[in-house]
Amino acid sequence: MRVSQEEKAQIKEKILVETLASLKVWGQNAAPVDKIMKRLGLTSGALYSHFKSKDDLFAQVILRELDRLIAQHSEQYKKYGSQTVAKFVEYYLDERHIDAVERGCVFVALGSDLHRLKPSVREMIEEKMQIIFTVMSSGLPHKRADERLKYAKFIFSSMVGTLVMARSMKNDDVKIDMIRTAKKMLLTISREGVKYENKQ
Repeated sequence: MRVSQEEKAQIKEKILVETLASLKVWGQNAAPVDKIMKRLGLTSGALYSHFKSKDDLFAQVILRELDRLIAQHSEQYKKYGSQTVAKFVEYYLDERHIDAVERGCVFVALGSDLHRLKPSVREMIEEKMQIIFTVMSSGLPHKRADERLKYAKFIFSSMVGTLVMARSMKNDDVKIDMIRTAKKMLLTISREGVKYENKQ
């Protein structure tokens, strides 16, 4: 039975969605691609009619997720304006996200795998991240555009690092304290910026 281009696109989208959740839990090398395809009712060989290789699948999953983040931040900005980043911090550093690996940030789950991608793919990731930072910067109340961009980069990378560290801790109280402390500080920055005191 011949598959139409529309059906082929739908199958590819299902593979990308299913693979993302598995990658977040298992990582690039351990993700059970055969099981992913089986859950979708497809053979392992069908993977290669949609992707050049497992590495190509991984790269396309990441790039698709970044496109989703760009669209999400753009929509949130329309709704919240200069308070968009503060809303994002509150959502991202929710204590429930500590253990929700499959629903969490792609950078927290797969950051250690990304540097193994081809330079051309990492370049595309960097380009999309610059767009995300720019869109995020619009959702900050600070007056200067260059200042907003610096804060956007700092806030995003700080949230990623906080969640990575919290997930690596064993004690729940330590995890929660890390999340709450970072959230409080980043919310202050997202609303007021950083005030430096000159003691000279």
